[in-house]
Amino acid sequence: MNPSTQRPQHILIIDDEEKLLHVLGLILREQGYQIHEANSGRTGLQEAVRVKPDLIILDLVMPDISGAEVVTSLRQWSDTPILMLSSSESPAEKVKTLDAGADDFITKPFDPDELLARIRAMLRRNSKNRDEVQSTMGDLQLDYAQRTLTIKNKDIPLSRTEFALLELFSKNFGKLLSHERILQEIWGAEADSRREYLRVYVSSLRRKMTIPEANIPKIETRPSIGYRLTMD
Repeated sequence: MNPSTQRPQHILIIDDEEKLLHVLGLILREQGYQIHEANSGRTGLQEAVRVKPDLIILDLVMPDISGAEVVTSLRQWSDTPILMLSSSESPAEKVKTLDAGADDFITKPFDPDELLARIRAMLRRNSKNRDEVQSTMGDLQLDYAQRTLTIKNKDIPLSRTEFALLELFSKNFGKLLSHERILQEIWGAEADSRREYLRVYVSSLRRKMTIPEANIPKIETRPSIGYRLTMD
């Protein structure tokens, strides 16, 4: 059974082969996973926004947009683990897809036990990242469980949205996060209507994090692209 004791882990399968969708669904439901399905790339992207799955299984070849294009689009706003499926063993094809942001690759036909082992490994890695309870960066400390920010032993009050933003930045320290990804992660379905708020919240965070002589990370702006948290 699925090792999670808190809730079923959600897996989104994006594949245009009805038979494969059915077989994968049976295999994974038997292991206790909650399964969501999409039979095209564009539908898969919509489902990823709606469901926010713990893992995505994605076919490389589909009738509307390619799996590589789906990966590129997903990586603009999501770090959900992605396991690619393909009937091709071309190393170049695998490298291209992995470079686009996929986490692993398995070739059809595959052994169900190998598939399940890869899924468990990917979910374990992702769970470990989510379960981090604190982050210390110089004189700055974030407590994810208590939702508190401390700089040089001084408590800095943050709104729920401000903390969610800083948590997202800290868990992706040094990585450039696009506006699209930040909006989807923080506001989800309301992302499009919240675009004008992002700059305001980032400015508020910067103001609250300005403590004289403190060694703390900075929120760097990349115009027209996004933001990243860095000690530079």
